[in-house]
Amino acid sequence: MHCETDRIMKKTLLLLTAFGFCFSLMAQNATRTWGLGAHFGTMQYAGDLGNEMFTTTDLHAAGGLSLNRYLTNSFDGLLMVSHGLLDYKGDTSGFKTFTTNFDLMARYKFNNGYLLKEDFPIAPFLQAGVATALTKAGHYANDFEMDFNFPMGGGIKFQVAEPLSVVLQTTYHYTLSDFYDADSRTQELDNTRDQFLTSTVGIVYNFNMPVDTDGDGIVDAADRCPEQPGSKEAGGCPDADKDGVADADDRCPNVAGVGENGGCPAIKNKDRAVMKAAIKGLLFETGSANIKEESNKVLDNVATVLKANPAYKLTIHGHTDNTGNADRNLELSKQRAQAAKEYLVAKGVDASRITAEGFGDAKPVAGNDTEEGRAKNRRVEFKIVF
Repeated sequence: MHCETDRIMKKTLLLLTAFGFCFSLMAQNATRTWGLGAHFGTMQYAGDLGNEMFTTTDLHAAGGLSLNRYLTNSFDGLLMVSHGLLDYKGDTSGFKTFTTNFDLMARYKFNNGYLLKEDFPIAPFLQAGVATALTKAGHYANDFEMDFNFPMGGGIKFQVAEPLSVVLQTTYHYTLSDFYDADSRTQELDNTRDQFLTSTVGIVYNFNMPVDTDGDGIVDAADRCPEQPGSKEAGGCPDADKDGVADADDRCPNVAGVGENGGCPAIKNKDRAVMKAAIKGLLFETGSANIKEESNKVLDNVATVLKANPAYKLTIHGHTDNTGNADRNLELSKQRAQAAKEYLVAKGVDASRITAEGFGDAKPVAGNDTEEGRAKNRRVEFKIVF
């Protein structure tokens, strides 16, 4: 009686374990789309000679590797390679067959956001697919045989860390052959095709494969412009002038420059000096926009700088003091800025590169209560821009 009770308890424990195996585990999600697993467990036989499934008799070690791929919230793809020994030892007969199985399966996840939350710590699944097995046995006419079979089963996942999961799974394989056990009685008995069960415990590491959508050699995770080919220096974004500043941020996208100048060429100190000299050296006849002849030299220098640096553009701002009518002062400042522009255009500078504006007495740089201050306010400023 005691032995019978012990046998029933053992079978009950095995059935409960198998029930746990018949739920699944999958840690892939939309952020970690791949999983690589190592699995260890047993293979158990059922066929013409007997049935060892869900028993603890004559267990043999088995192992395998898996590659999982997230497809949708509900489905994953699984490729699993497993290897183990199938055997049976009867009173008068027995066999020993080594099998390597290649399973390609679809996995339905219960933690799909509908049945269970996607981040539920215990994630069950069911799986099924097709497989091929390469087997080796002493009773074969040839050393190896190949068999197609149909795997189905499931398991349970326990999330133990952000990238790691522990997997319990079992997979039942219904074969299309009856040569595993050296006893083919398929025509005499029903349901005697050879079958086997693989039950394993595994660790799955979940990760992302590098993706480079635009094919520029920079993975999307590090690419500021993942759908537009670009350069590494520009963070993966287009950079027409190859200066390391992305075109979208480059004030001079077609002329190589420097980052601290917005992607435009650095302004040479000597060019800045020419512009500064022009502010002081440009003189007009009193109350007029007529440029004095003595100012031609400084304007010629400005024209030389612009023609030597095609990336340069120029703003010319005219200003007056507050003496006289404000409207008249505004108009005079505009006329003087325009006069300077026309002189430079006449010297061969493209008019589109020059902007001329007048501000009258609105932007003084000194007080208008002294002659010295008023003289400083009567000015035309030249500034290189891009």
